[in-house]
Amino acid sequence: MSLFKRSNDIEVSLSPEFDREYEPGQTPARSGIYRCRGCGCEVVALGSQPFPAVSHPKHSLNQGAVRWRLAVAAQNEPH
Repeated sequence: MSLFKRSNDIEVSLSPEFDREYEPGQTPARSGIYRCRGCGCEVVALGSQPFPAVSHPKHSLNQGAVRWRLAVAAQNEPH
């Protein structure tokens, strides 16, 4: 699970992008921290580069396929 120290550094978003899941090799729409839905492993991904296809722990049958979901989005513009 992602950690943070200062609550004023992060805010809640209801964007549907947080519900979208990506498979290895797909390119995410946004840069940020992504969490694997099967095992909980987290990676930092750039919105311009595909997820790695091989650098992930092997899943058990119960964990299912590797699928990434956005946990924390990076903001490139001040709000």
